[in-house]
This record gives sequence, C-alpha cells and structure tokens, in this order.
Amino acid sequence: MTTLTEAQWMDLIVRCLHDLVDQRGNAPTGAGLSSEVLRVAKVENHAPPATLARKKFSKILTKLEAAGRLVKLEVPGADLLVAPADRPALLAEGASSARQAKPGIRRDLFAALTFVSDKLFYYDPASDAVIGMLAGDVAPDGAIPLPPTSFEVLVARAAPFAENQSGAARDALLASLTTSTPIADFLRVVNEQRLRPQWHDFRTQQLTEVLRSWAAGNNIPFQSTWLTSTADGTTSDERVAIGSEMSDRQRRFASELLLSALSEDDIKRVSVPLDVVLKLIGVTRK
Repeated sequence: MTTLTEAQWMDLIVRCLHDLVDQRGNAPTGAGLSSEVLRVAKVENHAPPATLARKKFSKILTKLEAAGRLVKLEVPGADLLVAPADRPALLAEGASSARQAKPGIRRDLFAALTFVSDKLFYYDPASDAVIGMLAGDVAPDGAIPLPPTSFEVLVARAAPFAENQSGAARDALLASLTTSTPIADFLRVVNEQRLRPQWHDFRTQQLTEVLRSWAAGNNIPFQSTWLTSTADGTTSDERVAIGSEMSDRQRRFASELLLSALSEDDIKRVSVPLDVVLKLIGVTRK
C-alpha cells in the first residue's frame, strides 16, 4: 500500500468529488464523499498521510475550500453538502431537497442583487461584507463593484421562470411582466398561483450563478458564506428595506412589493392603525 502525501490525498478528494458530481448530477454529502474517497483509496491501494489520517474530514474540506478547490454548505439538521468550486449552484439545489427550510442568498448580497436603489454596492473580500455607496463616494481599497441592479434586470431574471411554467400560470406571469409595475405584479401572480417555493428555488439558483460568474470575472473564489438558510436569517424573497432616504418611486415600489406578497386571507388578518393606512395609500397613489 502506498502512503500518499498530503497534496496527493487532497487531489484524491477533489477527484472523487468531481466523479460523484459527474455520476449523480448533484452535490454529495460530506459523509458520502468521505465514503467514496475511502472506497477509491482501497481500490487504488492508497493510504492517507499521517497528518490527515486522524483529522476530521470536515476540517480537511474546510482547508480545501480555503484553497478555492471546492465549496461546502452547512445544512442545519443534516449533513453538510459539498460541490466543485465552479458549480456552487449544486449546493442550493441539494439543500432544497435535503430539508424543508429553503436555502438562500445571504441577506446583504440578496439586497444588493435584487433591490433597486440610489446606492452602488461593492463587495469587500477582506471583510466578506457588502458596502453601499452613494454616487461620488470613494469605495474602500480592494472593494469590487457587484453586478448592477435595475428594474430591467429584475424583469429579465423573472422572464425565464415565467416561460418555464405552463397554461394559465405561464400566461399570467408573462403578462405581469409587461405592466407598469412588473415586479410587484409578477410577485402577486406568483403568490396567487402558489408558486412561491418554486420561485424561491429558481431565484436562489439563478443568483448563485450570478455570483459565481461575477466572482470568476473578478478572480475571487466563490464563498460558501454567500449561501445560507432561511433558518439562519436569510431574507425572504419579498422583504424590502424601507429607509428614510428612499425616493418616492422607491417607496411606491416597496409598498406595492409588500402588498403583493400577501394573500387576501393574509390582508384580512392585518391590523394597522388608520393613520398608517392613510399614509400607505398616499404613497401608493402618488
């Protein structure tokens, strides 16, 4: 039996990961990948180096992730998921099927990629944080602009989901994207057609791919911290931060978005002071 070096054992893990993904088309669990590595090592008559023999497999995966060779996602109540560094969307797909709590994009990144505002958003690799800047502000050294968001971009992202539906749902979704308030109307139809879980999964995978492509274009590794679960505090698909600095157009959009996310039964259960109702009506009618 040949004892591999640490580098060779790491290469074996990455090779097994790619083979599993090619065979099954999904992200394997940590336990599943560990079993495959041990199986292949036995077939090829290999043994791990002493420095790794007693180390937890999750620790080894963390080291490989830091080197940009794979990405992993902790799944509350289940085993972690692992994917090749260039296929992070597999984590979102796997987490959706692994449990009821849906995975999502981290709150600050989600807001930067889905909310139209006067701010320009940058990502700071050093702090793994999103920074919102007004036009004319100077971004910190090393900060990288995130993909810009506009109503046109949001409509373009929603269109493939609408196209993938069938019958009346497809027709209603496509029609909603041609109105004067397409995003609010689109989300209202998604809610009416009971497609919110499907839309959440679709958009999570879509935004994961947006982040992967953006990261590759800026020569930075995809971070598993960019993905999280709703249980861990991920923003819901329709949550909007309404700040005092928002323009009238943004307030109107936020109000429409908020109302569109509620069903008729939800609205009947809402108790709001009359003065607040009057303010809301005033905003939406401007």
